[in-house]
Amino acid sequence: METPDQPAPHLNDEVDGAANTLTTTKKIEANRRNAQFSTGPKSPEGRKIVAGNARKHCLLAKNLVIDTGPGMEDQAEFDRLLAELREYYKPVGKAEELCVEEMAISYWKSARALRCERGEVTLGSVIPPPPPDLSLVEELFLESNSNLARHGLLKTSTGINFLLKKIEEARKYVDTNGFVPQESLRFLPQNPGPSWLHASDKQALQKALDDEKTELQARKLLVEAEERSQRRARINAAAVPSKTPLERLDRYETSNRRHRYKLEKRLEELQSRRREHELTSGVHKPAEEFFTKQSQDVL
Repeated sequence: METPDQPAPHLNDEVDGAANTLTTTKKIEANRRNAQFSTGPKSPEGRKIVAGNARKHCLLAKNLVIDTGPGMEDQAEFDRLLAELREYYKPVGKAEELCVEEMAISYWKSARALRCERGEVTLGSVIPPPPPDLSLVEELFLESNSNLARHGLLKTSTGINFLLKKIEEARKYVDTNGFVPQESLRFLPQNPGPSWLHASDKQALQKALDDEKTELQARKLLVEAEERSQRRARINAAAVPSKTPLERLDRYETSNRRHRYKLEKRLEELQSRRREHELTSGVHKPAEEFFTKQSQDVL
């Protein structure tokens, strides 16, 4: 029986094959170049869809990231964390995937704990500087009550500012009337004694008040320096949270880390069992029932 003649090979087969290969290579290179200009979706709807790609299979982390209110978190940042952990551990099957997902949640909670600690330190170190002037209520109280007003006022820069104001008022009164008013006496040093009232030399009173003003200004600089030093010390003391929030943070993070370490160990066991199963079964894809059992063990 005669066999049909085989078709003669086309003379340009090799040329066509080379051309097709060259064309395919050019297309791949062109696609790579074009991909560099792709920045992803521009519309809010498109970005929302893309952002959901990383967590479309998440069972545990769907409601983890806070997406409303002043404490809103960055969903994209969590998605990157989860993607990087998946890339590192390369989970296979639902059981391994859940372990990796829980690890991402644990790391996210650790970041929250650090933010909480920073907030406690920030709030604790908010120590306002002393006000420049006394309040109206404080002034009225001093005007009507305290005979030891000067002694207390000398302790703070705010008090010294008040004394300087009283010196200015007494100086203007002396310029006009030639003597110190009775209501100003308790804010003046008592070393001169009754001379504040009975001195007949107007110029002597003016000089004494000017000297007192100069002395108060020098004292104010020293008191302000001491206040700044104390304020820095209080800020430094607030660098570690107080006992109650510190204990709360410690319990939270200790439990979180312990859970994460257990997850790492569990994932290592799962992957070890999977690799052993692959070796013994002689296949690279584990049997479905094997992973179903693993998932049941985890859940």
